[in-house]
Amino acid sequence: MSSVHPWPFLDTRQWVYRFPLYQGISLPSNDCSILTKPNGPPSLPTRQPKFCKVCGDKAKSYHFGGLSCDSCKAFFRRSVQSTGYKNFQCPYKRICEITISSRKCCQFCRFHKCVAIGMEKSWVMTEEERLRILRIRTAKRQHQHDMYPKPGRKHQMDYYPEINNIRKFLTEEDIRCIESIMNSYQVSYMTIAFSSSLCNNAYDRSPIEILDMFFTVVKQFAHFAQQLCSFSVIPRYDQEILLRTGVMELCFLRGAYMFNENHMCWPDHEKMFCKASPKLLAEDLKKLVTTELFEKHMKFIEGVKDLQIDEPTLMILLVTVLLSSDRPGLQNVDLVAREQEKYCVLLKNYMLWRYGASRASVLYPKLFLKLPNLRELTDIHSDYYLSLNKLEVQEIQRRLSCPRIESPTHEESSLNIFPRKVDLRKRKRWSFSHDLLADLDSFSCGSIEDESSSNGSDKSSWTSQKPSSG
Repeated sequence: MSSVHPWPFLDTRQWVYRFPLYQGISLPSNDCSILTKPNGPPSLPTRQPKFCKVCGDKAKSYHFGGLSCDSCKAFFRRSVQSTGYKNFQCPYKRICEITISSRKCCQFCRFHKCVAIGMEKSWVMTEEERLRILRIRTAKRQHQHDMYPKPGRKHQMDYYPEINNIRKFLTEEDIRCIESIMNSYQVSYMTIAFSSSLCNNAYDRSPIEILDMFFTVVKQFAHFAQQLCSFSVIPRYDQEILLRTGVMELCFLRGAYMFNENHMCWPDHEKMFCKASPKLLAEDLKKLVTTELFEKHMKFIEGVKDLQIDEPTLMILLVTVLLSSDRPGLQNVDLVAREQEKYCVLLKNYMLWRYGASRASVLYPKLFLKLPNLRELTDIHSDYYLSLNKLEVQEIQRRLSCPRIESPTHEESSLNIFPRKVDLRKRKRWSFSHDLLADLDSFSCGSIEDESSSNGSDKSSWTSQKPSSG
């Protein structure tokens, strides 16, 4: 067996998200007295950031006796559990400097620095001990879930968005922008199709098949990004950085939304834009990664599911993640930050109308608080190596030698990178007046009894005044 890094073309590291519209303020109001911006600074004291004493990355707490980041914690635990640290060798003079960018270069010096800051080998549980505790915790959580089901998963129907009030929150330009985001992703999904061999088989996926699915989704997001106006105004160099460093986060975030909890698989075919997606069982993915990493994935998925957001909310959030101005190496940070802020405001305004002021004031910050967890998950993946046989390694290397993710200019046809041609004229465009209202009706069916007549009149009046989708 050989070890291969599954995402060698993605530069994924853990960075701190900035919350220019959230940190220290409440949501701005739109004809609503509940959400107001305070005049003074936040009342809660700000926490001093902690940094890993091994590599300098952001740290949360002490692990095995030393203040370390999740990446160094996982490295130390794997090294002790496999006793691999006994065979580590330094190719230099055992004086390597360990930083975020160099921590993978020398296992010997990294491990000894872990020990030097106080991390104890004896504190690391064996795999058997850890699995036993994990089974006990899982059984306890299942028992608690059976006894006390989560109230957050119940559909909150105390508020229903009224179409006649949408102008208080969204302008015609906002509506066109949301429709453009939805339709751009639909175009990318249709243009970058999954291979027919993946759609014919749904069980016992091989590692190559799973990675083939991942690479397809990566290409879909690259194609999607190139259609966004805010992305096109960013210089080519920064476009490539945003794609390389953010595409895995986009995959994981949308993957969490698309997960089918009832059947423990991807995707949930009740969601939009996934009717032609191949099925992937969670058990098949579990074979590729460690139990701990799989559990982290499931925990992140559960957290996203608990929020109960709709598709437009997710897609606007994905654009804000793509346009993160704190990516290392960006040259036009202010430009990217300005473009990102537009979508933060758009997301806030849409959520105020869609979920109501009371729920939006809670849900909006909760969305952004999921993003550090998303980066942590991505960072762990960047440090994780898959165990594959020689033929599988060769096949992955062959696929990686194919056209890489690029951001072509308007003069360069994207068909050079994504050669599949589809007749997009036959597709049904997503629109507020049809798709979103139909989704709201199906969501409220059986739960709202006395509002059908009034909502029907709302829909007719909105349809007559809807802006052109362009």
